[in-house]
Amino acid sequence: MSYAILSARALAFVATATVAITAGATGQRSFVASNGSDLNACTLVQPCRGFATAVTNTNDGGEVIVLDSAGYGPVTITKSITIAAPAGIYAGISVAGGNGVTVNGAGITVTLRGLTINQLPGGVNGISFVQGNRLVVKDCDIGGDFMNAINVAAANSQVVVTSTTLHEADYGFFALGTITATLDGVHLDGNGYGVWADNGSHVTVANSVITGPGTRGATAVASSTGSSTLTVVRTVISGVSVGLAVGASGAGSTAKLFSDGNLITEATFAGFLYVGQGGNEFLYTRDNNSVGFAQSPVTGGALVSCCAH
Repeated sequence: MSYAILSARALAFVATATVAITAGATGQRSFVASNGSDLNACTLVQPCRGFATAVTNTNDGGEVIVLDSAGYGPVTITKSITIAAPAGIYAGISVAGGNGVTVNGAGITVTLRGLTINQLPGGVNGISFVQGNRLVVKDCDIGGDFMNAINVAAANSQVVVTSTTLHEADYGFFALGTITATLDGVHLDGNGYGVWADNGSHVTVANSVITGPGTRGATAVASSTGSSTLTVVRTVISGVSVGLAVGASGAGSTAKLFSDGNLITEATFAGFLYVGQGGNEFLYTRDNNSVGFAQSPVTGGALVSCCAH
């Protein structure tokens, strides 16, 4: 056998091995497109079709980039990653069961930017943050008949939501446990409860809009020996039964709400509400809120003048 033939066969073997390695490898940046295939390597020239495959093919700390408008399917994320759609591109996730995006990985940081997450019959949460260090949601639209547009239960986590619309869910933003969250420039439209800060959570809502029809604009609640804090500043709340509320059940529980510079209008029952369930409930204000109401500006207690918090 000649050297030329041996060389040709060796080169062919190397080429075949390289293709196989590339197809099964992960990279720092993956791509999805409407004409992609989940059999592809998720590269720019060979994009994948769905988010789930693209995430699998992306290194920890990497990015998944959307190339054109399409639906890209639900995804579970267990590593630090960014999924991003440029402005003007529709990157859809239709949720017929469970969650649109599940974030569940110890110590991970996940950023979701420019996504549209829609509920279909059977869909439970738009985004469910089960475990991780930090979740950032920016320029997203999440809505439909979800239980929660965003559900956060990741212990000791941080959440930042900006320039995002959460609409028509039972709860627009629901936080339970030792969570620190900031919502800035968020529209919460037509949810049963706009923002819900439950046991152990510390949530700040700023420069946002909460509209009805709905039961409550934003609520801080605690039970047993738990505590929660909700701060709402420079936010418009309209068309709900109650603008801002606190509820604590049990002698050792504490729920605090700080209201600063808000406009509460068309609240059909009360601007501010103490639920009155036997715990420690506090409503603090800097006395610069404007309340338009049908029955009472404050029900169940009195506002306490206080510093900004």
